[in-house]
Amino acid sequence: MQRRATATAGDFGPLEITMLMSALDRMGIAPDEGLVEAMLRRATATTGDFTPELLTMLMLTLRKMELILDATLLEVMHGRARATAGDFTPEDVTTLLLAQVGRPSDAELLEVMQGQARDTAGSFAP
Repeated sequence: MQRRATATAGDFGPLEITMLMSALDRMGIAPDEGLVEAMLRRATATTGDFTPELLTMLMLTLRKMELILDATLLEVMHGRARATAGDFTPEDVTTLLLAQVGRPSDAELLEVMQGQARDTAGSFAP
């Protein structure tokens, strides 16, 4: 399965990347290095198509899998989050902030997400 996913990585969009990595994580399967490289490269190439929900899900999954992200992927993902911050729900804000634990901090991203959290504070579930 991993070999096939690696071979067809160019066909993967944000949903497929996120679901594959999430499924592997939930099953406790460590992806091989080739698959990780292919999926991270594809995530970088398709960043503009990520919704806030998919972006936060992928970032959290990659953190849980303890995968080291290259600076380029981190920057494009953070840039996408900053650019679409107004579309983030309280759940998305929370998930993204959790995904940042233990990662290099991005002060501008944290500021934008804190602002979105304040703007949507009335929507947060107890």
